[in-house]
Amino acid sequence: MKIGQVVISKQGKDTGKWYVVVGYDERSGFVLVADGKKRTSANPKRKNPKHLQPTGMFIKEVAEMVEGRKCLADNQLLSLIESCRNEETTCGKVTGSYA
Repeated sequence: MKIGQVVISKQGKDTGKWYVVVGYDERSGFVLVADGKKRTSANPKRKNPKHLQPTGMFIKEVAEMVEGRKCLADNQLLSLIESCRNEETTCGKVTGSYA
């Protein structure tokens, strides 16, 4: 999974919840996901990648902000995820190896 990728939780109390990948916990192999509401960018949820369903959507703004170490506004993150949920054309479809 790549930073900025939109995913859906497949396991746990949050099954069906939409998130965006905002980082990695390299020590454990878990990914860090945020939704901009309950799980903010300052307090992302650790999730096993096996428990996440990739949507094929990617939010370029999130990837650029995280990789540039810029502050990620939670209201903006929430808005971007909602846009992806409502309209697939808002987010770029990713194909292949998540280029």
